[in-house]
Amino acid sequence: MEDLIKYKYKQRTLLLPLRWIVLRSLVVSLDSRGAKVMILHRSFILQKAKELEMTEKEVDEFLKTFTDFGSILYMPQYEKVKDIVIVNIWEFTQYLDKLYYPEGDSYAPKLLKYGVISKSSVKKIFCKHPESAEDFMTVLTTIAMASKIKSGRSILIDDHQQLDEVHYYLPLARIRAEYNPPEEENDYAFIEMKSVNFPANVQACISNAIMTNNKDAVLIATDYSNISRFLFQSESGPPISIEMVYKGSKTRLRIMNSSSDILSFPATVEACYKVITGSCRCLQRKINTIRDLKYSFAVPCASSKGGCHFLYHNCEPQLCDACSAENNFRLCWSKAAKQCDLLSKGGEARTSENDLLSFQDISGIITGKYDFEAFKRALNIDESNLPDLSSLQDEDSKKKAMMLMLLLWEKQTSKPTRHALKDKLKENGFSDIAEKL
Repeated sequence: MEDLIKYKYKQRTLLLPLRWIVLRSLVVSLDSRGAKVMILHRSFILQKAKELEMTEKEVDEFLKTFTDFGSILYMPQYEKVKDIVIVNIWEFTQYLDKLYYPEGDSYAPKLLKYGVISKSSVKKIFCKHPESAEDFMTVLTTIAMASKIKSGRSILIDDHQQLDEVHYYLPLARIRAEYNPPEEENDYAFIEMKSVNFPANVQACISNAIMTNNKDAVLIATDYSNISRFLFQSESGPPISIEMVYKGSKTRLRIMNSSSDILSFPATVEACYKVITGSCRCLQRKINTIRDLKYSFAVPCASSKGGCHFLYHNCEPQLCDACSAENNFRLCWSKAAKQCDLLSKGGEARTSENDLLSFQDISGIITGKYDFEAFKRALNIDESNLPDLSSLQDEDSKKKAMMLMLLLWEKQTSKPTRHALKDKLKENGFSDIAEKL
């Protein structure tokens, strides 16, 4: 099989324009100084291509073709690395290995325990290719394997700030086992992500979004491999610490100093807002590269019924009586979600809350015990499409009438989603039916 693959690769290569073959031999070995390189800039490759009388379009076709071959790596779909071309993939992976699995170096203990490394330490790794160090880390940050932190003063390790230089956070470099939160806990909000192959490096992506866009955010180094913790400093209140525990498709968001007086401060809502906004920025980037990615924000219900309450932008907190007590963490996350314009309840990146209604959804809430005149008014159903409701006496007839009303509502509504129906029912006094959805 390996011989067959090599043969097919050779046959395809022979069909390429001769100028492409010449350009490939140049970019794999030389930069402007005539030294062997691992990474080149597209702008430099364009200069070399002009000497071979190649157009910019031909260069882009060349880069795409050899990326398809696996010979080089060019990722124009990412704006930040459109000018970066990895021309030696094998060497790139070797340096990746050195970065994530360091041995005996002075920076290794901090990197393996906390996932933190300084820019000067990165340069030591790239002593043979110092010109490639920054491009290398830009690639890792762009594909969400690392988070760039502008200064070590924004990182706390054992309550101590780090040196005032650029640092990188590589959460997957930590070697300690994952933390498993107790199932009975419910003092958290959560993000739920649904995708066939959602990447494990969501930690770095969300961390990068939070640290890049909030000057008051500080990374608190932790050694569990699936925890990231942030401290938000505010002029309007005390520092707020929020922990993110990444576990499978559900990420827990917990306000660490969650005493009632802390929860009453506007600074707490502001910190929650920054975490939600950063998470949305990361996940919306992922929508462009991960097929069928859906996500939602919610809080676990405090009542004995269980379940959860979804959080949306520009929407009053839809918490049940058990969850809407004053000064609690659920209210903080709900208020924060309401402020986040990236968290639209009409967005494409929603979980089942915004899926179109299924027959199972409708049949699951059918019962004959409700006031059908009120139900008809709540759904704004045209009376001419319904039988005389006063004549309905037995249970089966009432269930059929309710089913007909729900189907008529679905037909007359432009986007009949579960969330739309829940909103409609709650607005008109049918919260007990809405909860079944």
